[in-house]
Amino acid sequence: MTPFIFDCDGTLVETHKDIAASARHVCERLGIPPVDEAIIPGYMGLGIDHLLRRILGDHGDRFDEARRLYMAHHDNHCTDRSRLYDGAIELLDALRSRGCRLGLLSNKTEHFCRIILEKLDVAHRFDLIYGSDSTPWKKPDCRGLLQLAGRLGGSDALYIGDSSIDIDTAHAARARFPGMRVGFVEHGYGRVETEKPDYTWSDLRALLKWVESGA
Repeated sequence: MTPFIFDCDGTLVETHKDIAASARHVCERLGIPPVDEAIIPGYMGLGIDHLLRRILGDHGDRFDEARRLYMAHHDNHCTDRSRLYDGAIELLDALRSRGCRLGLLSNKTEHFCRIILEKLDVAHRFDLIYGSDSTPWKKPDCRGLLQLAGRLGGSDALYIGDSSIDIDTAHAARARFPGMRVGFVEHGYGRVETEKPDYTWSDLRALLKWVESGA
């Protein structure tokens, strides 16, 4: 069976509110202008270091301090308001019932991925969970995806994400695994511009219907 590999933030889980809360904590502690929650989704996708550098702006010399503050706060608050998107549990269970192996590949650290997925009672549904620190590579470098797909036993894996970063990662992986496909869910934080996913769904419930149709 085709392995299904998911991105985390914006694909399976709405996380930006807790990320914004930790970012605001950093700003408050450093005495710099607060960050608006509404702009946080636009800073997501490339990992926490990228997000913090965007927030710090001219205060980039305080990056190490900001990172320590963020990590400590997020460790205790990363599940305060994060929630699964509608249909996530039903989708994962439908795939498992069909014998599909499931993986997760995120630019969030594995530590936070596991905390969130365990709190939301879905961590046990995954065969493998890869965060930004699980391998030496972060998306859009495709080597983490290749390693994960290989361990799941499928060069024809379907990677599902919500951003151009996810699409670019899967496209790059095709040089090694020509059967690799990529799907895009529109309910997340990213947008498709010139990138071309193999499949597009409005949300996870639409993806579930696609799975149940035998596609």
